[in-house]
Amino acid sequence: RVHHPATGPGRRGFTLIELMVVVALALILITLAGPSIKELLAVQRLQNVHATLVTDLQFARAEAVRRRLPLLFNVVSKPAISCYVLYADSMSGSCDCTKPPGSACLGSHEEVRTVQVLSETGVRMAPANPASAFASFDKDSGYSKPGDFSIDITHSPRGSIRVRLNSAGHVSSCSPDGSVKQLGSC
Repeated sequence: RVHHPATGPGRRGFTLIELMVVVALALILITLAGPSIKELLAVQRLQNVHATLVTDLQFARAEAVRRRLPLLFNVVSKPAISCYVLYADSMSGSCDCTKPPGSACLGSHEEVRTVQVLSETGVRMAPANPASAFASFDKDSGYSKPGDFSIDITHSPRGSIRVRLNSAGHVSSCSPDGSVKQLGSC
């Protein structure tokens, strides 16, 4: 009598049917979890851009007072990119946040910070009022003009955050569509 270790007592493999059932269950779980993971990643991208923007607006206020120079904040939204540039105001020059960071300003404007968000990420930034893409921070008080400056950050197909800057230079945030649970609706 010949004894084979693979077929001996206590040894058993998986049958083809058992493997097919496990694969089918795994596919069902992936199909159900896929959309929620995708939405979770979209909200995370939205919140990351939001956190960076809020930090930079607060930094701009403090930096204007520290440098004793007015600072300007300009947001741009184009089909391929949305961006903003923070720069020290001077008599001449121009800044374009669509240019690579470090080369966004020409003339005597001093680039302080440039942030770019590519449209392919699904996240977009734009001024809430298209006629008001600039905010300035006073060198003495840190107060900002205009007093009702707002930027909308959106993620396609769903997700929206509005960042508001009041005349005292304070930043607040809300979610116009209620998609970001941690923020109140506006």
